[in-house]
Amino acid sequence: MFWCVCAYTHTSACARARTHAGHHHHHRHRRHGNPPSGVPCFGDMVNLVGGVVNATMGFILPPILKLKLFPGMSLAAKCAHVAISAFGVAALVLTLIFTVEDLADPDHSC
Repeated sequence: MFWCVCAYTHTSACARARTHAGHHHHHRHRRHGNPPSGVPCFGDMVNLVGGVVNATMGFILPPILKLKLFPGMSLAAKCAHVAISAFGVAALVLTLIFTVEDLADPDHSC
């Protein structure tokens, strides 16, 4: 982009723009893959928080709330809701186990 403009104008502003663009590009390479937010192991944090929140909000709380709000459900419906909540608890525990194992691995890289 700068080459097209600079090839026709030959101004010092163009040289500054090229230098600035190269300087900025240099900073991107110097970061060595760190996430833009600067949080180390950001993906692991997202795995941990996402797994806990998704299991809780998607599988654990809705059946429990329905059991509390509609106490007159049939026994089969109550058992199904308890099974869904149990699945959510299992998913939550497995998420915690796998994420902590991954973080505890000495060869783990972010």
